[in-house]
Amino acid sequence: MYCHSRVSCLRSQQHLLAEKFTYGLCATAIPMAKTDKNSPSSTNASRLNGLSTAAEQRISFETGEVRKTHQYDYWVDKIEAFFDIETPITKRRNCAFNGSMSLLHLDDVIFGKVKSDEQLFTRSDTRIARDGLDHFIVQVFLDGGGPIDGGHVVQKGDVLVIDMGRAHARESHAFEHLSFVVPRDRDRNLTRMLERFHESCLPAAHPISKLILTQMDQLWSYQSDMTLAQSKLVIDSTLSLIAGVFADQRPLTSHNHVLASASVGQAIRSYIEDNLGAMLGTESICSAFGISRAQLYRLFSEDGGVMRYIQERRLQRAYSLLTRSGPASPKIMAIGESVGFRSDSHFSNSVKQRFGFSPTDLRNCALPRPMEGSSKRFMIDAWLQSLRQ
Repeated sequence: MYCHSRVSCLRSQQHLLAEKFTYGLCATAIPMAKTDKNSPSSTNASRLNGLSTAAEQRISFETGEVRKTHQYDYWVDKIEAFFDIETPITKRRNCAFNGSMSLLHLDDVIFGKVKSDEQLFTRSDTRIARDGLDHFIVQVFLDGGGPIDGGHVVQKGDVLVIDMGRAHARESHAFEHLSFVVPRDRDRNLTRMLERFHESCLPAAHPISKLILTQMDQLWSYQSDMTLAQSKLVIDSTLSLIAGVFADQRPLTSHNHVLASASVGQAIRSYIEDNLGAMLGTESICSAFGISRAQLYRLFSEDGGVMRYIQERRLQRAYSLLTRSGPASPKIMAIGESVGFRSDSHFSNSVKQRFGFSPTDLRNCALPRPMEGSSKRFMIDAWLQSLRQ
């Protein structure tokens, strides 16, 4: 059910709260460091010094934990924190579904390992507007894969980028992968790269793919022995590799983006991101960067032109602000002004046309951060929302 009014939104929130009782399972932080559980000050001091272990917060489950008749529903309940899921009817009728997921909450990144039977992953515009998530997911495949938009088939060793703020549909064969879930505002340079390469794939044959696979695999293997600070160093290094390869290479995928004058294009995107609330136009951008209108058009041809790109970035920024709940959330009119809309009606119409909901609907349907100490699905929702804080 999607939220089209305050009443239906409240019902949706009540339904989410009820999820904490699903299956009667409780996920809690797993303390790995040898600290006195009765001494909060000792634990806090350890965290401040970077001595807490990388595995301090973990959620793990597998469908084998429940009866075969419940395995598919058990899987869907957890994985739908990220995507809407469909599986072949024959698989559901067989009453058995193989899937497992283990996630680590490493401060501002979620690191996970997922293994599952075939299924269809989707994120529609309606789903995106409903859950308010716009993180990036970087997946490196240890086995299996499947086709993505445009005909490319993801295979073992490939690195796939997914922007949760954009529509996505992928039919996956049986697979196993390691994944980073990275908030959009964690690193601007990384964001500039990844937002250009939604559903793009770096093939296993690429040397950087092999290095990314090695680093993520080693991090997963040794994270229980590493401090949180050490794990973050490895994560930062790996994400820098990812940003670097997408900055310097054409995306090796069916999308076949052309990064003409890549450094200039990156600088312009950074300029736009920093000035979404200002009066941006082709002439002012050309003048600021000393390029012609033809050059500017070529740089943004894959985005439908620079003005369409600016409009999309403004709407995505507005969407992110509208779906963040809390007492300090800015007013709707102020959000429109902050991203460059000078007319309330233009802002409202543009948001509704892009996401299918008015700004008021999005604000009313912003879900509160889930409570701690509830079901595993509830904790996954909490972690995903915490990346947006």
